Amino acid sequence: MSETIYSITSVKADVGKSLPPTLILYVEGVASTSGWTNPSLSKHIYTHPPEDGMQGYTFVADKPSGHVLQVLTPIEVDHAEPLEDWVKGVHVDAATNTVKTTVP
Repeated sequence: MSETIYSITSVKADVGKSLPPTLILYVEGVASTSGWTNPSLSKHIYTHPPEDGMQGYTFVADKPSGHVLQVLTPIEVDHAEPLEDWVKGVHVDAATNTVKTTVP
């Protein structure tokens, strides 16, 4: 089962040239131990678009079972999806921080 990773170190957003446009995210973070797998972004679902135009995500991965190294370990994910017309930026949450960026 996926759990939120420890922290985010960087978030980069780009827009693909396809029609309709594609939102492309590159997110780097740190897991609390070694062995985390299947990193992904869990999209926040809204009943109405946020007034600030920020689409939210949570960086999650599968927590390891068994023996692990007790060391902060880099983890990254690339994510792509259709760009909704109201999105001006994104924020990505982790257990200890949130990083925001604008969409070009």
